[in-house]
Amino acid sequence: MTDIPPYIVPIGCYENNESKFCGTGFIVGDYLITAYHVIRKALFSGAFAVINNNQFNICASNQRNKYTSNLKDKDHFDVAIISLRGRDLCNPNKNDEDFIVDSPLKLSIEVPQKGLQVSTKFFQGTFPELTLFEETENEVCDFPFTSLPESLYQRWDTSFTIRHSGRITHGSSGSPVLIGNKVIGIITNGLDKQNLEKYNLPLDYLYYCECLRVDVLKSQFPELFG
Repeated sequence: MTDIPPYIVPIGCYENNESKFCGTGFIVGDYLITAYHVIRKALFSGAFAVINNNQFNICASNQRNKYTSNLKDKDHFDVAIISLRGRDLCNPNKNDEDFIVDSPLKLSIEVPQKGLQVSTKFFQGTFPELTLFEETENEVCDFPFTSLPESLYQRWDTSFTIRHSGRITHGSSGSPVLIGNKVIGIITNGLDKQNLEKYNLPLDYLYYCECLRVDVLKSQFPELFG
Protein backbone atom coordinates (compact mmCIF):
# COMPACT_ATOMS: atom_id res chain seq x y z
CA MET A 1 0.00 0.00 0.00
CA THR A 2 1.28 3.46 -0.89
CA ASP A 3 0.20 7.11 -0.88
CA ILE A 4 -1.99 8.01 -3.85
CA PRO A 5 -0.37 10.49 -6.26
CA PRO A 6 -2.98 12.51 -8.20
CA TYR A 7 -1.67 11.27 -11.56
CA ILE A 8 -2.62 7.62 -10.86
CA VAL A 9 -6.37 7.49 -11.48
CA PRO A 10 -9.12 4.95 -10.70
CA ILE A 11 -11.56 4.30 -13.53
CA GLY A 12 -15.08 3.03 -13.04
CA CYS A 13 -18.33 2.31 -14.81
CA TYR A 14 -22.02 2.38 -13.98
CA GLU A 15 -23.73 -0.97 -13.59
CA ASN A 16 -27.31 -1.35 -12.34
CA ASN A 17 -27.22 2.24 -11.11
CA GLU A 18 -24.10 1.53 -9.05
CA SER A 19 -20.49 2.63 -9.49
CA LYS A 20 -18.17 -0.28 -10.23
CA PHE A 21 -14.37 -0.17 -10.20
CA CYS A 22 -12.99 -1.19 -13.62
CA GLY A 23 -9.27 -0.48 -13.66
CA THR A 24 -6.41 1.98 -13.33
CA GLY A 25 -5.29 4.88 -15.51
CA PHE A 26 -2.51 7.44 -15.37
CA ILE A 27 -2.01 11.03 -16.47
CA VAL A 28 0.72 12.20 -18.82
CA GLY A 29 0.57 15.88 -19.76
CA ASP A 30 -3.03 16.74 -20.62
CA TYR A 31 -4.06 13.13 -21.28
CA LEU A 32 -5.46 10.26 -19.26
CA ILE A 33 -4.15 6.90 -20.50
CA THR A 34 -5.46 3.43 -19.73
CA ALA A 35 -6.03 0.08 -21.40
CA TYR A 36 -8.87 0.33 -23.90
CA HIS A 37 -10.61 -2.77 -22.58
CA VAL A 38 -11.04 -1.03 -19.22
CA ILE A 39 -13.47 1.47 -20.77
CA ARG A 40 -14.66 -0.39 -23.90
CA LYS A 41 -17.74 -2.08 -22.43
CA ALA A 42 -18.25 0.69 -19.91
CA LEU A 43 -18.72 3.25 -22.69
CA PHE A 44 -22.11 1.76 -23.49
CA SER A 45 -23.42 2.16 -19.93
CA GLY A 46 -21.12 4.99 -18.89
CA ALA A 47 -17.52 5.20 -17.66
CA PHE A 48 -15.84 7.71 -15.41
CA ALA A 49 -12.49 8.74 -13.95
CA VAL A 50 -11.81 10.18 -10.49
CA ILE A 51 -9.35 13.08 -10.76
CA ASN A 52 -8.54 15.47 -7.90
CA ASN A 53 -11.35 13.81 -5.91
CA ASN A 54 -13.84 14.80 -8.63
CA GLN A 55 -15.72 12.31 -10.77
CA PHE A 56 -15.75 12.96 -14.52
CA ASN A 57 -17.65 11.02 -17.15
CA ILE A 58 -15.68 9.64 -20.09
CA CYS A 59 -17.58 10.70 -23.19
CA ALA A 60 -18.13 8.28 -26.06
CA SER A 61 -18.19 10.90 -28.82
CA ASN A 62 -15.74 10.30 -31.69
CA GLN A 63 -14.36 7.28 -29.87
CA ARG A 64 -13.35 5.56 -33.11
CA ASN A 65 -10.83 8.33 -33.72
CA LYS A 66 -9.42 8.12 -30.21
CA TYR A 67 -9.29 4.49 -29.18
CA THR A 68 -8.00 1.25 -30.68
CA SER A 69 -8.60 -2.20 -29.34
CA ASN A 70 -8.29 -5.04 -31.88
CA LEU A 71 -5.13 -6.73 -30.60
CA LYS A 72 -4.76 -9.03 -33.60
CA ASP A 73 -4.76 -6.13 -36.07
CA LYS A 74 -1.28 -4.78 -36.75
CA ASP A 75 -2.64 -1.21 -36.68
CA HIS A 76 -4.45 -1.48 -33.35
CA PHE A 77 -3.53 -2.06 -29.72
CA ASP A 78 -5.09 -2.05 -26.26
CA VAL A 79 -4.67 1.59 -25.23
CA ALA A 80 -7.04 4.54 -24.76
CA ILE A 81 -5.83 8.16 -24.94
CA ILE A 82 -8.36 10.50 -23.31
CA SER A 83 -7.94 14.27 -23.55
CA LEU A 84 -8.33 16.24 -20.33
CA ARG A 85 -8.63 19.52 -22.26
CA GLY A 86 -11.15 18.58 -24.93
CA ARG A 87 -14.57 17.01 -24.69
CA ASP A 88 -13.45 13.49 -23.76
CA LEU A 89 -14.25 14.15 -20.09
CA CYS A 90 -17.38 15.96 -19.01
CA ASN A 91 -18.95 17.25 -15.82
CA PRO A 92 -21.37 20.17 -16.13
CA ASN A 93 -20.38 21.47 -12.71
CA LYS A 94 -16.63 21.54 -13.38
CA ASN A 95 -14.24 23.32 -15.71
CA ASP A 96 -10.82 22.62 -17.23
CA GLU A 97 -8.97 23.75 -14.10
CA ASP A 98 -10.40 20.75 -12.25
CA PHE A 99 -8.57 18.42 -14.65
CA ILE A 100 -5.16 19.96 -13.99
CA VAL A 101 -2.68 17.49 -12.49
CA ASP A 102 1.05 18.08 -12.20
CA SER A 103 2.23 14.70 -13.43
CA PRO A 104 5.93 13.80 -13.66
CA LEU A 105 5.21 10.88 -16.01
CA LYS A 106 6.43 10.76 -19.61
CA LEU A 107 6.10 8.02 -22.19
CA SER A 108 9.42 6.47 -23.19
CA ILE A 109 10.58 4.98 -26.47
CA GLU A 110 12.76 2.57 -24.51
CA VAL A 111 12.23 -1.03 -25.58
CA PRO A 112 12.03 -3.27 -22.48
CA GLN A 113 14.85 -5.81 -22.39
CA LYS A 114 14.96 -9.08 -20.48
CA GLY A 115 16.15 -8.58 -16.90
CA LEU A 116 15.07 -4.95 -16.70
CA GLN A 117 13.62 -4.01 -13.28
CA VAL A 118 10.31 -2.16 -13.49
CA SER A 119 7.54 -1.06 -11.12
CA THR A 120 3.76 -0.80 -11.33
CA LYS A 121 1.10 1.22 -9.50
CA PHE A 122 -2.52 0.02 -9.45
CA PHE A 123 -5.73 0.19 -7.44
CA GLN A 124 -7.58 -2.60 -5.68
CA GLY A 125 -10.92 -2.63 -3.91
CA THR A 126 -14.38 -1.24 -4.60
CA PHE A 127 -15.68 2.31 -4.75
CA PRO A 128 -15.31 4.36 -2.67
CA GLU A 129 -12.80 2.31 -0.64
CA LEU A 130 -9.88 1.91 -3.05
CA THR A 131 -6.27 1.30 -2.11
CA LEU A 132 -3.26 2.05 -4.32
CA PHE A 133 -0.52 -0.57 -4.40
CA GLU A 134 3.00 -0.22 -5.74
CA GLU A 135 4.92 -3.32 -6.84
CA THR A 136 8.63 -2.76 -7.34
CA GLU A 137 10.02 -6.29 -7.61
CA ASN A 138 9.08 -6.87 -11.24
CA GLU A 139 11.42 -8.10 -13.93
CA VAL A 140 10.99 -8.14 -17.70
CA CYS A 141 11.24 -11.74 -18.86
CA ASP A 142 10.71 -14.08 -21.79
CA PHE A 143 7.28 -15.60 -22.18
CA PRO A 144 6.35 -18.82 -24.03
CA PHE A 145 3.52 -17.29 -26.10
CA THR A 146 3.11 -20.43 -28.18
CA SER A 147 2.01 -22.30 -25.05
CA LEU A 148 -1.17 -20.23 -24.95
CA PRO A 149 -4.30 -20.63 -27.07
CA GLU A 150 -4.60 -18.07 -29.85
CA SER A 151 -7.38 -16.23 -28.02
CA LEU A 152 -4.99 -15.30 -25.19
CA TYR A 153 -1.86 -14.05 -26.86
CA GLN A 154 -1.48 -10.64 -28.40
CA ARG A 155 0.94 -9.12 -30.89
CA TRP A 156 4.43 -10.21 -29.91
CA ASP A 157 6.25 -7.23 -31.41
CA THR A 158 4.28 -4.72 -29.30
CA SER A 159 4.20 -6.72 -26.07
CA PHE A 160 6.44 -7.88 -23.26
CA THR A 161 6.00 -9.79 -20.03
CA ILE A 162 7.02 -9.16 -16.44
CA ARG A 163 7.29 -11.42 -13.43
CA HIS A 164 4.97 -9.69 -11.01
CA SER A 165 5.43 -9.85 -7.25
CA GLY A 166 1.78 -9.28 -6.41
CA ARG A 167 -1.60 -10.95 -6.81
CA ILE A 168 -3.51 -10.98 -10.10
CA THR A 169 -6.37 -8.47 -9.96
CA HIS A 170 -8.60 -6.88 -12.57
CA GLY A 171 -7.76 -3.48 -11.09
CA SER A 172 -4.25 -3.73 -12.52
CA SER A 173 -5.52 -3.32 -16.07
CA GLY A 174 -4.49 0.04 -17.47
CA SER A 175 -1.78 0.69 -14.89
CA PRO A 176 1.63 1.98 -16.00
CA VAL A 177 4.80 -0.11 -16.20
CA LEU A 178 7.48 2.26 -14.94
CA ILE A 179 11.20 2.90 -14.79
CA GLY A 180 11.25 5.84 -12.42
CA ASN A 181 8.86 8.31 -14.05
CA LYS A 182 9.24 6.82 -17.52
CA VAL A 183 6.25 4.82 -18.76
CA ILE A 184 7.42 1.92 -20.93
CA GLY A 185 4.16 -0.04 -21.06
CA ILE A 186 0.62 -0.63 -19.84
CA ILE A 187 -0.65 -3.74 -18.08
CA THR A 188 -3.40 -5.21 -20.26
CA ASN A 189 -3.64 -8.89 -19.40
CA GLY A 190 -2.58 -11.38 -16.75
CA LEU A 191 -2.47 -15.04 -15.94
CA ASP A 192 -2.97 -16.21 -12.36
CA LYS A 193 -1.62 -19.41 -10.77
CA GLN A 194 -4.64 -21.47 -11.81
CA ASN A 195 -4.30 -20.51 -15.48
CA LEU A 196 -0.54 -20.94 -15.45
CA GLU A 197 -0.98 -24.50 -14.22
CA LYS A 198 -3.73 -25.07 -16.79
CA TYR A 199 -1.36 -24.20 -19.63
CA ASN A 200 1.66 -25.88 -18.01
CA LEU A 201 3.51 -22.58 -17.68
CA PRO A 202 6.10 -21.70 -15.01
CA LEU A 203 4.43 -20.15 -11.97
CA ASP A 204 6.67 -17.09 -11.98
CA TYR A 205 5.08 -15.76 -15.19
CA LEU A 206 2.29 -13.75 -13.62
CA TYR A 207 1.48 -10.66 -15.67
CA TYR A 208 1.41 -10.35 -19.42
CA CYS A 209 1.95 -6.69 -20.36
CA GLU A 210 1.49 -4.96 -23.66
CA CYS A 211 4.17 -2.45 -24.54
CA LEU A 212 2.98 0.90 -25.85
CA ARG A 213 3.05 1.15 -29.62
CA VAL A 214 5.36 4.13 -29.44
CA ASP A 215 5.75 4.43 -33.21
CA VAL A 216 2.03 5.26 -33.47
CA LEU A 217 1.70 7.21 -30.23
CA LYS A 218 4.74 9.38 -30.80
CA SER A 219 3.53 10.55 -34.20
CA GLN A 220 0.12 11.50 -32.76
CA PHE A 221 1.14 12.64 -29.27
CA PRO A 222 4.82 13.77 -29.37
CA GLU A 223 4.28 16.00 -26.29
CA LEU A 224 3.80 12.88 -24.12
CA PHE A 225 7.35 11.66 -24.63
CA GLY A 226 10.38 12.80 -22.65
